[in-house]
Amino acid sequence: MRALVWNCQGVGSPLTVPHLREVNNLLSPNLIFLSETKNRRLVVDRIARGLRFDNCVVVEAMHKSGGMAVMWKEDTKVLEVNQTAFTIEVRIEDYEHHCDWWFVGIYASCDAQIRKEQWRVLRDRSRLWGDRFLIAGDFNDIVSNDEKWGGTIREERSLKDFKVFIDQNKLTDLGYEGHPWTWSNHWEDEGEIRQRLDRGLASYEWVQIFDKTSCQHLDTYASDHSMLLLDTEPHKVKRKKRFYFDKRWIQREECQQVVEKAWQFEEPGSRMFRITKKIRNCRIELLKWRNTFHANSKRQIEELGKELEAVRGSNPVNKKEVSAEIKKQLKEAYKKEEQFWCQKARIEWLRDGDKNTRYFHAHVKGRRTRNMIRKLQRDDGSWTTNEEEVIAEISDFFRGLFTSGERSDMTEMLEGIPHSITQDMNTNLTKQVDEDEIKVALFSMQSDKAPGQDGMTPLFFQRFWSTIKGDLIPAIQSFFSSGFMLKSINHTVISLIPKIQNPTNVKNFRPISLCSVIYKTISKILANRLKLVLDKCISNTQSAFIPDRQILDNVILAHEYMHYLKNKRQGKEGYMAIKLDMAKAYDRVEWHFLQAMMQKMGFCAQWITWITSCLKTVTYSFNCNGETKGFVAPERGIRQGDPLSPYLFLICSEGFSNLLKKAEERNDIKGLRISRQGPILTHLFFADDSLIFCKANVQQANEIMTILKKYEEASGQLINLEKSSVFFSKNMPMEQRQAVCSSLGGMTEMKQGKYLGLPMVISRTKEQIFGFIKENIKTKIQDWRNKLLSTAGKEVMLKAVSMAMPTYAMSVFKLPRKLCKDISSLMANYWWGEANGKNKLHWVSWKRMSMSRNAGGLGFKDIEAYNKALLGKQIWRILTKPNLLISKVLRARYFPKDSILTCKPHKNASWIWQGLLGARSLIEKGVIRRIGNGRSTSILGHRWIPGTSSGRPTPLGPQSCDLKMVHELISHHRWKKNTILKYFMQSDAEKILNIPISLMGREDNFYWQHNAGGIYTVSSGYKCQMKERANAKMITPEAAGPSISEGGQQLRQMWNTLWKLNIKHKVKIFIWKCITGALPVRAAIFRKTRLGDPVCRLCGDDQETVEHLMLNCQHTQQIWKAAPLQWDGAIDQTGDFRRWWIRITDARNRPRGMEHIGLTANILWQAWKERNQKEFENKTSCSPARTVEKAHKEWLEQEEIMKGRTSQSTRETSFTQEEHYKGQDKEGTICLDVATTSQHGQVSLGIGVTAIKHPNTRLAEWALKERSKGDKVTDEAVAIQLVMCKALEHQWSRITIQFQSQDLMRQIKHKNPSSSRLATLIDDILSMQKLFRMCLFSLAKEESSKRSRELSSHAYGILVDEEWNLISAR
Repeated sequence: MRALVWNCQGVGSPLTVPHLREVNNLLSPNLIFLSETKNRRLVVDRIARGLRFDNCVVVEAMHKSGGMAVMWKEDTKVLEVNQTAFTIEVRIEDYEHHCDWWFVGIYASCDAQIRKEQWRVLRDRSRLWGDRFLIAGDFNDIVSNDEKWGGTIREERSLKDFKVFIDQNKLTDLGYEGHPWTWSNHWEDEGEIRQRLDRGLASYEWVQIFDKTSCQHLDTYASDHSMLLLDTEPHKVKRKKRFYFDKRWIQREECQQVVEKAWQFEEPGSRMFRITKKIRNCRIELLKWRNTFHANSKRQIEELGKELEAVRGSNPVNKKEVSAEIKKQLKEAYKKEEQFWCQKARIEWLRDGDKNTRYFHAHVKGRRTRNMIRKLQRDDGSWTTNEEEVIAEISDFFRGLFTSGERSDMTEMLEGIPHSITQDMNTNLTKQVDEDEIKVALFSMQSDKAPGQDGMTPLFFQRFWSTIKGDLIPAIQSFFSSGFMLKSINHTVISLIPKIQNPTNVKNFRPISLCSVIYKTISKILANRLKLVLDKCISNTQSAFIPDRQILDNVILAHEYMHYLKNKRQGKEGYMAIKLDMAKAYDRVEWHFLQAMMQKMGFCAQWITWITSCLKTVTYSFNCNGETKGFVAPERGIRQGDPLSPYLFLICSEGFSNLLKKAEERNDIKGLRISRQGPILTHLFFADDSLIFCKANVQQANEIMTILKKYEEASGQLINLEKSSVFFSKNMPMEQRQAVCSSLGGMTEMKQGKYLGLPMVISRTKEQIFGFIKENIKTKIQDWRNKLLSTAGKEVMLKAVSMAMPTYAMSVFKLPRKLCKDISSLMANYWWGEANGKNKLHWVSWKRMSMSRNAGGLGFKDIEAYNKALLGKQIWRILTKPNLLISKVLRARYFPKDSILTCKPHKNASWIWQGLLGARSLIEKGVIRRIGNGRSTSILGHRWIPGTSSGRPTPLGPQSCDLKMVHELISHHRWKKNTILKYFMQSDAEKILNIPISLMGREDNFYWQHNAGGIYTVSSGYKCQMKERANAKMITPEAAGPSISEGGQQLRQMWNTLWKLNIKHKVKIFIWKCITGALPVRAAIFRKTRLGDPVCRLCGDDQETVEHLMLNCQHTQQIWKAAPLQWDGAIDQTGDFRRWWIRITDARNRPRGMEHIGLTANILWQAWKERNQKEFENKTSCSPARTVEKAHKEWLEQEEIMKGRTSQSTRETSFTQEEHYKGQDKEGTICLDVATTSQHGQVSLGIGVTAIKHPNTRLAEWALKERSKGDKVTDEAVAIQLVMCKALEHQWSRITIQFQSQDLMRQIKHKNPSSSRLATLIDDILSMQKLFRMCLFSLAKEESSKRSRELSSHAYGILVDEEWNLISAR
């Protein structure tokens, strides 16, 4: 069907009717909607007859303004027509699609207040239209300033009502073909304003049926508005579809055979050429194989639906079995359909498997509409008219962008670049590439990332690794041996992603390079090697992509320096910060400049050859509307999407950094220092984001421009002066500011702006400054597509997406408490949902939901506590990494003579520093000094004794004050026992003597006690706060029966069991709601709202509580009698669902107990579904046996899915870790079997050791005595440390140490000690391990350790160590 929609601005105009007749004859629409007719019914009827339309409905104009008309031909079946003051609503029957739907023509008011009321009316009327409707016409509003060209920019709040209307009604914009505006005032030059006021908006269900609908903008000369031509079945040009590897194929067993067969064909040529041919063979064979079965899930669903209807309509002998088989196939088809759209959507945070097909489908459709390129404006103002011209315009733009400029003299640019890459570094950079390195690079790629030109995703290479590695590894190794890159391997498809809502020219798109997996593997290998040496050759003012440097460092530094400028009101000399914007930074990098920079830094010729080969062999095509077209061979530029590009850009930007440093050395520019002892900074870089600090005068401004000019000429970079800006210190007069801005090429002065996405200057209005966080979350949550998510999908969306949005800001800034509450409120409203535009009841508080799952919550985050934990991470970095630039700056400004843990608040501190001090208490409570040599730890000033509340010893008298540092208590790597007992209390002395001392002389350091390994993590900081909060105030259980202690072991075990069940996530959430009183049963609704009837509709005997509905209702009891499970032991608890469920979960340890609990949950779920069908659809209840059958069937399906996932995960997805010394000759290896004996409350530790040389020669036996540390695992670590020392004394070079503790073995293997004491011992063990030619650790067998245990028991009672050397190892 075709519909023509037009605001004709008066049908009486002499041009309107002829133009309408011309368009009607040319396009033959079935229906025409006209708005602003400005005429009476008789005139419009006459025009309709003249256009040969059979029917016409008119809303007459009032006082020659407004007016609407809709006209249609006889072949269009109209069932109903309704009118309002601003709409005409037509219900149309569509024979082809066997459905009816509403066409709503609209002419919205020009007045914003009236429009707002009209949106409300439309929302109410949409209930009359059902699910399928299309609204088209003049909305007189836009959704963003991207839909407006010329004139003043509208405030964001003025656009809010229209956007909310679209989101609340779940409407999809149909997009457009042609120019992007639909209205123009037709003024000349700068006075012209254009806007997209007319559009088509359709419901999701309508779009699903008419998914090929097009909306063309047609130029008119009779009105200021363009016509809209809506076509539900447009004539589409058949496009050549790109091949891509479909991940659904791997679920079919034949797929492996097809790939293996195709890969076996021998191909001539080089190793790289052969592999491209083999991939081509696989592609051809996979396509042939795909045609042998139903690949189209949607078509299969339709066919199976028809089959099921046919079976139900007939009476075959085995009707039940046939129906069951068709239903099984239907479920499988739906699952494949979801996987298909999930793969298309490429949403990383949400997985398939939880019935989110509608969400994936809506996401893909929205993205396709957004990414469609139909028309582009050229530089001369003209427009492309067809797709060939669009491709030509794109190709010409990138050909010009990638064309190299004139080569300039780079002597001055390179002068001063240090030769920082050593011979050893070059050796490591160019070492031979082995299979493991290739495999690590390949398997580190996300499996379903967009493929390159060959269509093969990383999943293909990962899945069939064993089949293809024989050819893939030599092909990749051939590049590293010859330096030759095959051009077809390096051919890249550029996908253009819109930067703004309605892009009009190529500059409005972001180019993303889709490289082949083989090239990306080579690139990743190079990148992994390069990043290990970058910190040696890149300045500390560059924070991007370098280990130990973070983007947040630059945010904090920029904030501190901008805070200083904002508060500098005195002094004759002013300072400024210049924020530079690089235009197309990656695309302009000159290859010869990059080569020269690498040579100057000391990279060897072979490395430079590899990099140059990756750059110079690239060619480009463009993904335009689903087809790969065009061809460009570049002369410069690096690719966004290439793993190597970010690191190469850092080398390029180092040239700019060098020019600034030299200017500073010559005193041509003077950097900014914000404290007396602090470093002077001239610049801060994060990739292509640059901040420059210098004096604010014309001379230094001119010098900056000279430096930028030199950098541009050498590197190809171009500064966008229009987007660059300057921030001045407060003591700068206005005249001087204007002169400096003029010298900087007309840069604008900024008062408030963002750097790396966060505010640079914080004023008093914190809520307003950070309000963008709330708005971003609100926009994301209110996106109607997110309302299509399942319960599990909503939970993931809140945790993975919404919580990630404020995390970046919260990592450096303390958010206002009110903002945190507002964000929590937004998330809670989204979780509980809405109905008719109003929020539903919140049955459980957000505070309760923010608790961990094993404590009865859902694991959402408490925003304030999470903010504090994130800030704690910054304190930890400053505390443990004092040599970072950020640590030096903050220390010099705020705590030059103190520690960050003890310094006093600063009077004029920045908002970041105030936030960090607010989170300091968290770190103080959990951090302790780990003793190495004791030289940097104060006895009374630091917390260093584990197991005490203060962490400090209590002195017995004033004489102990003579002792200052811990090393004064140590002699020859042992504690001075007598000194410690003399000066400290007995309890403290015992704890000190139990602290191990490093034998390797390691320095003292900080240790975080709440995380294994001693490194602070945000997760451990957050858990620490939540645990502290739970201990301080026990949270009252909500509405689910009598109180049971929330922290009780029984409850914790119940929650753990629930979340481990192999049932659907929505069923787990349902059980959680039952336990916490969050299930909307009638009695609970009545209690909360005093509305409705609390009596159960199923039996009518009692109030409908959770206990009654699930356990005691007559109907439910019949279901339980029909169930294969009888929980007779829980009958006495049926008055309280939570107590009943606790009793049920006690069965977890019996045979098949978890399966029985899972089946019980499914029966409860089916009972709830049946109640809802009775409540809302007035359906009669099915038999109890049928309900149990449904539950059992759903439970069995989930068991099968889990078995499938388990078998799939065991196949090639990762590679096993090989033992490092596997395959080495055991001849001459000495096995040291170690056993320990200790008694609780005693300080003695007996250590027994037997030394046996392979194969079975007993060398020595030792009985050694040490002080017990009070913990078995720590005692074993002490024993191993001592045994390794003795093995070194005996000069044994190849040893294996056997011991009993599995826990200790795990901690040594993963280098993850569970306490500060174990950390010292394990560090020593791992350090000493390197002193042997071979040193392995293994668990001792019971029978082989008998003698060692006897020796340890003997050693427990001796006073002096005993050794028996039986045979010399030599």
